[in-house]
Parts: sequence; structure tokens; C-alpha cells
Amino acid sequence: MLIGVTKETLPGETRVAATPTTVKQLIKLGYDVVVESGAGQLSTFADEAYAAAGARIGTADNAWGADVVFRVNGPTVPEVQNVRDGSTLVSLLAPARNEELVEVLAARPITALAMDAVPRISRAQSLDVLSPAPPSLRAQSRALPCLHQHRLHPHLLPQDGQMR
Repeated sequence: MLIGVTKETLPGETRVAATPTTVKQLIKLGYDVVVESGAGQLSTFADEAYAAAGARIGTADNAWGADVVFRVNGPTVPEVQNVRDGSTLVSLLAPARNEELVEVLAARPITALAMDAVPRISRAQSLDVLSPAPPSLRAQSRALPCLHQHRLHPHLLPQDGQMR
């Protein structure tokens, strides 16, 4: 089975649907992976890193023509035509907010999995794409602006109140 990873087209989107590490895991499970050239560039993953992980670097047509297509954000309505009949699209689709996209997808003989519609229960935590960032990243994002201020921020101190 061939998995395709496409380049994101939403303006400002820097994420990619698969990293070289996840590509290596997919290949270890027996899947073939094709990554659109430049798909990971905005996430600082070079094509060479994907190739080193075992993926084939291909064109947009190669990635969209795979048996399973991975994306972060759902395709635009015109991009739906790139999905091959009989394939599966896995991405954030926001079906409640994208009625037109849902109608276009429903009219095609493809399977679309909306990862943002996966129930947020403990059994599905490994599939949860809506969880907040790890606690360490949240703490860092709160503390960074304080580095430029020359005063104490007690609400950022640990519970024991000691500065380390």
C-alpha cells in the first residue's frame, strides 16, 4: 500500500503530515511512502531526510495518486480532483464548517477520514490531533515574553515558590 504525503497549500501553514521519523515507522510496518518534493520544507525537514528514512520523493501527482493521502489540512475544493478514485484521504477536514468540501468529497468514490472528528476519549489518545502542546512547550511559551521584562512574575514560579 502506498501512502502519499502532500505539500500543504494553506497560507501560513508550516506543518507537514509526516516527519522523517514517522515515515521510517510506516516503512517498518510494510508501507511504501512517497513524499511530495518540498512537503517538509517549512517544517525544516529536507527532502533528503525523507529519502534517508526510506521514502521516495515525488511530484504532487505522485503523492495525490497514492492509496492513502496524508495532509494536515483538508484539500481545497479544486484539490479534491487530485485524489485518485478508491483512495483514502486522512486530514483535518472540519466537516461542520466545510459543508461544500464535504459535499464534493461525498460525490467522489473516495474515503475521507476527518482526524478532527475522532472522539476525544482515552482509548483514542494516540489519534488525537487536537490536544494542546506538551506542558513543557506551554510553559516555555508563557515564559519567553517575560525574558524581555526586568521584573518578577510570581504566577510563573513553580508551586514551591523557589526560583531555580
